[in-house]
Amino acid sequence: MARGDDTAIQALYARYSRVLFGILVKSLNDRSEAEEALQDLFTKAWSKAGSYEPDRASPYTWLCVMARSIAIDRLRKRRRRPGHEELDEDVRPVSSGEPSAGDLADVRDTGRELRNILDCLSPYQRKCISLAYFKGFSHAEIAAELNRPLGSVKSDIRRGLLRLRSMIRKRDDSSTT
Repeated sequence: MARGDDTAIQALYARYSRVLFGILVKSLNDRSEAEEALQDLFTKAWSKAGSYEPDRASPYTWLCVMARSIAIDRLRKRRRRPGHEELDEDVRPVSSGEPSAGDLADVRDTGRELRNILDCLSPYQRKCISLAYFKGFSHAEIAAELNRPLGSVKSDIRRGLLRLRSMIRKRDDSSTT
């Protein structure tokens, strides 16, 4: 991709778009916004391909970090809009193009895998990370929400993320062997 090879972005999209779309839908609670965010994500990946460092993260992790950033930006913009109310998970807008059974199975499998990895954390760490990564809360907002000191929230998130990184690396290593 860094050399402008169109087939590289197509391969990346084919491999990761379904799972990233599932993450974005879960984070944003809005299918049409998730579709736009996915397009933004792959545009950003294309433009930043030269900065990708394979020794620092797998392509999946690199894309997930960008997806998280895009989702948080969109959630924060949404909160600043007058009259905004969070959508209930059961009342999500559905785009005109329904996902295929394969798409749903991939998202379901990815969600199951993510839940299994998150289960290695304490319930408190899991809650902090969920609020930060899926709801776009800042550390200060998490501390207020959970009535905990800001320093404790930051420490628990950091320790939890280090544990998750370790688990994901183990999973990635075992899947490539």
